[in-house]
Amino acid sequence: MLDFFHITQNAKGVDIQNFLPTGGTGIDFQTWIKPRNVNWVQFFMLAGGGGGGGSIVGAASTSAGSGGGGSSAQYNVIFPAWALPDVLYLCVGAGGAGGTGTAGSAGTASYISIFPATSAVNNILGVCNAGSGGGVNSGATVGANGTPGAVSGIATAPLAALGMCAGGLLAGSITIVGQYGSSGAAASTGQSITLPTTGLVVTGGASGAGLGAVSTTGSLGGSISNPGGGLGGFTFPTIVGGLGGTATPTGGGNGSNGLAAGSKLLYFYGGAGGGSSGLAASTGSTGGNGGNGATGCGGGGGGGGFTGQTNSTGGRGGDGIIISAAW
Repeated sequence: MLDFFHITQNAKGVDIQNFLPTGGTGIDFQTWIKPRNVNWVQFFMLAGGGGGGGSIVGAASTSAGSGGGGSSAQYNVIFPAWALPDVLYLCVGAGGAGGTGTAGSAGTASYISIFPATSAVNNILGVCNAGSGGGVNSGATVGANGTPGAVSGIATAPLAALGMCAGGLLAGSITIVGQYGSSGAAASTGQSITLPTTGLVVTGGASGAGLGAVSTTGSLGGSISNPGGGLGGFTFPTIVGGLGGTATPTGGGNGSNGLAAGSKLLYFYGGAGGGSSGLAASTGSTGGNGGNGATGCGGGGGGGGFTGQTNSTGGRGGDGIIISAAW
């Protein structure tokens, strides 16, 4: 359990518990015990984000950028306390690894169940699906974007009908679908990510830049930004991709790591993409690595690099989280 908001109980008597992956492999459940004397319980749940792909080196214009990982799906449900048993079992999904000259790995799913098993009949919240990894380039062909965690229907968690889902049980859906990562770039700037406007509070990862033509400098990795600017005086930050290398040469810069958008604000960014290198067959002309995704977000894709150098690495997908609040 992690004290994510630096509190376990606030002045109004709200009991807040936060759970992260335990570091085990496979399905690993933790125990949640219902606090005494509460009327309502809220669960917010994210799975792991997909890792970014890492690009394979190549000659001029033949080392494209790799794709960013997809984000987790999202749950936010309130239950009357009387409808829940005294003990629940929580499995928190982990983020996927970034690839090194390979595709990134998918994250793993999260569950909340009345019994430590993943079968649908046990789930009070259906499978919170993870994002998939970003694809790796094939020469000048760009790495594919990582796909988002898909929505789960009520059939995956019949007991979820005891609660009230944010977004409603519209068309049988009890989750918000995640966000795609961006696909890689061919001999140009990486593809950027725009913050979602669906109620989702996580993003996919941005992609890596592609290696350009002979005697050119590298290109900037993809960024993550909010074109809408401020909201009530608060401005969502932009995180930038890695700089392109120079023709002298230098390697591409690493993409920025994802972050939380504000102090104690439940809103997270994926990793930015790595920049592509400058062009020369000498040490240093490597592609930049993708940035790591924050909680539930995709990792950034790696940038293209020159033949004979090290393949770039995609950013790791962010681990999932489950937060319970009881009052």
